Amino acid sequence: MFLLKQKPPSSTVPPEPQPTQKSSQTFQFPWKRCVIAGGILATLGFASLVKVPNDVNAEGQLRPKPKASRPVYMEVPGTVTQFLVEPGEVVKKGDKIAEVVTPDLDKEIIAKQTQLQERESALARARQQVPILESRLQESYFAEQAAQKRMMEVKADYNNSLTSGGTPEMRRLEEERRSLNSRISGIEGEIVSLKEQLDIVNEAIRRYKEAMAEIAEAIGKREFEEQQNRRAMLTGNLHRKQEEIHEIRNQMAAKTAEIEMLQKNLQRQMRASEDELAGVRASRLTVSKQLEAARADIFNLTKLLKIAKEELSQLTAKQAENKTLETPISGLVASQDLYERQGRKMQENESVLEIADIKTLDVLIEVPQANSRIVREQASVTVRFQEPGLSSVPTQIYKIEPIMRSDETRQKQLLLVRAEINNVMEILKPGAQVYAQIKGEKIPLYRKVQWELAKLFKLPKYGVGQ
Repeated sequence: MFLLKQKPPSSTVPPEPQPTQKSSQTFQFPWKRCVIAGGILATLGFASLVKVPNDVNAEGQLRPKPKASRPVYMEVPGTVTQFLVEPGEVVKKGDKIAEVVTPDLDKEIIAKQTQLQERESALARARQQVPILESRLQESYFAEQAAQKRMMEVKADYNNSLTSGGTPEMRRLEEERRSLNSRISGIEGEIVSLKEQLDIVNEAIRRYKEAMAEIAEAIGKREFEEQQNRRAMLTGNLHRKQEEIHEIRNQMAAKTAEIEMLQKNLQRQMRASEDELAGVRASRLTVSKQLEAARADIFNLTKLLKIAKEELSQLTAKQAENKTLETPISGLVASQDLYERQGRKMQENESVLEIADIKTLDVLIEVPQANSRIVREQASVTVRFQEPGLSSVPTQIYKIEPIMRSDETRQKQLLLVRAEINNVMEILKPGAQVYAQIKGEKIPLYRKVQWELAKLFKLPKYGVGQ
């Protein structure tokens, strides 16, 4: 224990009276003085054992908490033309912090407007086509019905020609052919009769020739000539009848060919009517498909047009929103290089600046190395502010940095400790200087005296800092 030594009485003590000759021969012990000195020493010893506070007073600064910064990103590619805040400035949620131009977004809006105009034009054309196609479809329905009616008529005529002797024209021709055929029978009967008469005449002529020599004188030449004339007439009539039969047969063949021609015409007409019906029907189906496609185009284009309008509206709103950047939170502008970023094109989701949340602040306390052994985590701290009107705030140390740092003069080593204070009202500003009183454990008075002397005279023998 460090004790103060009692000095011998100074000259201020009055001199004792000169002993007489008798008393000089006997010595008297100074009990009274020893008692007084012992009392003083005992009092000082007991006083040195009294425990006194061992707090540390230090300066500090308010700082945002580590990892409390939140980046403000570019929503779209663009260029910051002007920052509306300064580094270290405190901003509120929704404050405008920068003006931005977005050329890529502007080009996208122009392209979307062009696409919207093209779709509107296509929709207008499709809507114009619908009534035209509807009219053509109605006409094709009527044409199909007429073609189907004609085909049924031709088909009925053809079927009748197969089952009931043909068409009226064919029946007329057939009747004429039968009539010609009956004439052939009559003519052939006449030919038979003519041949018989001719045979009789030939036989008579033959007999006349045989008997001519004998009875030429008796019969005379006139009757013989009559028989020859009759034969010539019969022969001529026979030839004419044969030619007539040949002519009639030619007429019959012509009638037959005409009937066949009519039948072929019916077949061609039936095929033509079927082809016509198929063509009209195909045309109707084509028009129907065109109409269906036009209506589908209208539906799709209307849907696409709505989507394009919504996209254009979103892009326009996005353009309006991104002309200025707003801070999503209240806090402190933590970025220091704002002017280096101004005028530089930035990509989507690239950080423009950082806002530090200051609802909770760190008190960064600089403790001199001489007091470093006093500081403990969870130690109570009272923070006092330089600004007038602010009450002191109690808190506690939550972190002690493991490495000391030098002060500005590089002559002292400082221990950095962190405490945390609430700043929900955002009254306190980062960077403000504060005073901090760190509460330490009470120590005996003599130990406190040793501590202070060691700090004063920088005496490591007293174990300061150990």
